[in-house]
Amino acid sequence: RAAASPDGEASAAAAVANVPRRSMAPMIAGGLLLFLLVGGGLGYLAWSRLIKPAPDANSNTRTGNNGGGTTTTGPTAARVEAMRYWLEVYDVPQKGGLLRVADTSAPVESGKHFRFNFWSKERGYIYIIGPYGDDNAPAMFLSATGGPGLKTNQILRDAVFSFPFGKAPNGRDNTLELGVNPGTEEFTVIFSPTPLMSPTAFVEDAGHVLTPAQLKELEDLRGQQKNVEPSLDVNVGNGADKSFVSVAVPASRAEGQPFVFDVRIQHK
Repeated sequence: RAAASPDGEASAAAAVANVPRRSMAPMIAGGLLLFLLVGGGLGYLAWSRLIKPAPDANSNTRTGNNGGGTTTTGPTAARVEAMRYWLEVYDVPQKGGLLRVADTSAPVESGKHFRFNFWSKERGYIYIIGPYGDDNAPAMFLSATGGPGLKTNQILRDAVFSFPFGKAPNGRDNTLELGVNPGTEEFTVIFSPTPLMSPTAFVEDAGHVLTPAQLKELEDLRGQQKNVEPSLDVNVGNGADKSFVSVAVPASRAEGQPFVFDVRIQHK
């Protein structure tokens, strides 16, 4: 991995049960498609989300109510930035048209390819769960064993972590691809300073649909980290080409405590 500044001018090189909502459109991951097909029939349960954003920090940010929570009012506990993220959106990988998108409900055209980019203030591990297929089955996109182009899910301090990473077998960049039908896609991102052994899906190879038992484990994890629910704020102070979503957690967060947040993509 190569170290990078928070504005993302360099990417890190890697060594490398609720019924699903019908309004959500299908998601196809270029490098994930083949092995997701293997597990696509294991279950079709969605998971709940709730993030309560903190008030605006300054004139260059705006708070997003991502996930149905309510904006906090009145005195609030001090918060500190823990992470930043943004999307790189492509018309066609390696064909130009790269666009940086940073929003709590990111607007992206249907059928576009994209990558996640994360920058962290501390070393740790990232896990990503997202919708797959016509039924939006929650699937493991990035686990402890990595994902497309990655052999690990470890992110270094003050470095940019891109997912997916590298090249697909066809020679194109590994990317995720939105379905052609309009809808809302939500990805659950979990950051932990240390490797997580639960949910069990986290230690299995990426590319499988979560079982009901694993979904219950995920809900339990959310409940355990409820006291450190992040707030998401869009920062465009340095211009659109440097914009990012700031992920802030309570300053009282215990050392080594994981946190969970959702990345929402709306496309039409």
